[in-house]
Order: sequence, then structure tokens, then C-alpha cells
Amino acid sequence: GEVLFVKGLVDGCPRCGEVIRPFKREYAEEHLALCNDKKLHAKYRLEKAKEKNRKEEKQSLEEKQNEMMVEKQWEMNGRQVGQLWMLTLGILRRKCVEAGLTEEKHINEMEKTQLITILGAHLRKKVLQIMDKAGTTPSSVDADITGISNVDAEDLPENLWSMDKEELQAVCASYNIKFETDEGKETLISRLERARFKGSQLLLQDNSDEQKKRKKKEKIEDAKDDDFHADEKVISSSKSNLSAHENKKRRVIIDSDSD
Repeated sequence: GEVLFVKGLVDGCPRCGEVIRPFKREYAEEHLALCNDKKLHAKYRLEKAKEKNRKEEKQSLEEKQNEMMVEKQWEMNGRQVGQLWMLTLGILRRKCVEAGLTEEKHINEMEKTQLITILGAHLRKKVLQIMDKAGTTPSSVDADITGISNVDAEDLPENLWSMDKEELQAVCASYNIKFETDEGKETLISRLERARFKGSQLLLQDNSDEQKKRKKKEKIEDAKDDDFHADEKVISSSKSNLSAHENKKRRVIIDSDSD
């Protein structure tokens, strides 16, 4: 701290907080040489600690407010398990502890994807158990466990390519899509797209097969038409040659009669 103060890289003296104006290296060195008041140093340390606490409290309050907004948005969207990736680490940790899925002393060691995986599995199991009961209505279940292939497009991330690797892993974990931790963005996005459009791809494949069959049938029919037209040309040509031969015979007979 003192080296930075002498170089002018920090404003205040690291001992007492006094600011040198105008700043000169020799003024800073002179100040440090005379700055020996221990009571003043203790007072400055206390002020710095209070300021640090105020900043941390403000930051903590802002984080809590943000978490409340995020969690409220998740609930308003139907408590979709597929949208657990939207929740913050703090929310996921709290929910896992509240559900008894892990001990609080171990919660900070777990990564976001791990928290999403165990919380998602818990919610899916709980919903299925509730829905097995007679008379259960959709509004009485704790969460929406719709898979990625059936959710509305508006419930999915707007642009997967704008997300980083960790965010894509969180989305995969939310929809229970298996992935390897060393996979890159392109592979993760490919996994999500395959899961999302799995039914559509099969439909497209079916349509493609039908289209191939139709084209093959059309080619066979075209070939038959070509053969038919070719036969017509042969017959027409034969008729034309026969007609010419008959005309020639008539001319020969007429010439003989004339003689």
C-alpha cells in the first residue's frame, strides 16, 4: 500500500488516509516519514472496516433483491424445471437445503449444474408422485416438468450462441440432457437442438423418404411415357415409309398404262 501511495497510484495514505494535494513523490515520502500517530492509524482502520461493511451490506441487499425478482419470475413462468438454469446459485443452494437434498456445510462446494441436476430430479419425482394420486389437477403440482421437445419456444433461451459454456451446461442440466464437462459450445448446442427437434427430425426424415418414393415413381412413369412415344414414332415412321412405297407403285402402274 505504501509503495502505491508513493507512486501516486492511490489517493490516501495507507496509514491515516490523508490525501496529498498537489501530489509529489517527495511530499508522499515526507508524509510517511512523519506519519507515526498510532491512535490516528487505529481510527482510520476502524473507518475503513465500517465502510467495507456498508458496501458488503449494500451488495448483499442488492443481491437478495435480485434473487427475489429472479425467483418470482421463475414462479410466474410456471415453476418450470427446464428453467432452473435461470436461478442464481444462492436460490439453488437454498432450495436444495430446504428440500433436504444436501447438507448445508457441503452446499458451497457444489457447482451450479450439480445443484440443478439434483434439484431437477427431486422436483420431477415429486410431481410424478403427486400426479399419480387420483383427482390431482395441474395447478396442484409443485412444478412444470415438461421436456425440451414439448415446451413453448418462448420458454427457451432466445439465442443459445450468445450464452457461454457454463450457461449452456446449466440449460442441459435443467432439461436433463446428458453432457460431458469438457464439451465445447458447439457440441452443447447440438445436444440441445437434437433434443428439441427430435420429433421434427423424424418427421422430416419420413417426409424425405416419401418424397424419394414419389420421385422414383415419377421417373418410372416418365420412362414408360418415353417408351410409348418412341413406339408411336416408329409406327408413324413405318406408316410413312409404307405410304411412300404404295405411291411409288402407283406411279409405275400409271406409267406402264401410258405406254
